[in-house]
Formats: sequence, structure tokens, C-alpha cells
Amino acid sequence: MNTAAAPLGLVTAMLLGVFAAPLARSETAFELTPFVSAVAGGEFEATDDGRSIDLESQSGYGVTFDIGAPGFDRQYQLYYSRQPTRLEAEPAIDVDVEYLHVGGTLGFRRERYEPYIVGTLGATRFSPGPAEYDDETKFSLALGGGLKIPVGEHLAIRFEGRAFLTFVDSDSEIFCVSVGGDATCLIRTSGNAVVQYQALAGVTFRF
Repeated sequence: MNTAAAPLGLVTAMLLGVFAAPLARSETAFELTPFVSAVAGGEFEATDDGRSIDLESQSGYGVTFDIGAPGFDRQYQLYYSRQPTRLEAEPAIDVDVEYLHVGGTLGFRRERYEPYIVGTLGATRFSPGPAEYDDETKFSLALGGGLKIPVGEHLAIRFEGRAFLTFVDSDSEIFCVSVGGDATCLIRTSGNAVVQYQALAGVTFRF
């Protein structure tokens, strides 16, 4: 059984709800939200002895751009984030983890606050610090929820939690380098997906 099937189905259903919404008004043309985040998770398996190699939990940053979609309290979203972290190998190496996603949000507006759910699809790029190792780009999806707290007509505080699933081939090798014509790889993946969790806080500018 594919353990990623259920999250993929949830994200797909939510995106269909956003893009297939009936025509109605949307109160803001677009929103721009720079944010900072705390990111945890990300587990790989070593090629030599099968031990677990994790990405360190580190802070990150990014931005979302949301555009009002047909349907009240629905938005299309473009999302980017970057997490400079380290892979706890021997020796440890620096790795940048980047997400570039598109998707949408579905809001449940209240009088003083604005909860919402979000679903996105896109790509994850792992970029090792040592130049000799190859970058890896994989398909990924995310599902989460958040809260916007308006503090003015064009400003809101935003809090959000999101889980990312990056799909990889089981037992495939990544972070490889060519030595003497032969490829040497640092790790292989464990299972069918690499999972990370993100908590973010940002300021939303509304136009």
C-alpha cells in the first residue's frame, strides 16, 4: 500500500475545490507574505550500513503570493521557501532545502480572525554545500492549515503549519559524485517519501 496516497488524495481534492469553485466575490486582489519558519524532519538511509541520516531541524524563510480566486475566501497560491541546514552524515555536510509550489487556500472567515486550509504541489530541491555533489530535484506536495489575524485594512499577522511530502524512488541513491569515472553516492532514500514539517509566522500585506 502506498503510504503517500492518502495525503495526495487530500491535496488533490482541496485543489479541485479551489479551482472549480463557483463564481463569487473575493475581497482582496492579492496578498504578499514574507515569513520565517522552523522546519523539522527529513530522514534518509546511508548507503553503506543502513543507518538513519537526518536533516538537522533549522530555521528557514520564504514568501507566499496569494491571488483572489473565483469563490468567496478562496485563493490561488505561489509558495517558495528555503531552509539552510546540515545533513548529519560523517562528515556532516551543508544542504539547502528549497520548495517551489503552486496551489490554493480555502478560508473560513470569522469576525476577528481568518482560519484556512492550504494544499500545494511542486518541486523540492536538495542542494549539498560541497560543489562536487549533485543537486536533487523531486516532486512534492504539502498540506496544512493556518490563521490570519487582521491588524488593519491592508495588514494581517499569519501563522501556519504545513507538512511536506517529497516523493523519491525506494532505495534510490542521491547526493552522488563522480570519482575516477565511477559514481559514489552518499545516501539512499528510505521508503517512498521524505517528510518535513514546517511552522511559520509572517506578515501579510494586502492590496
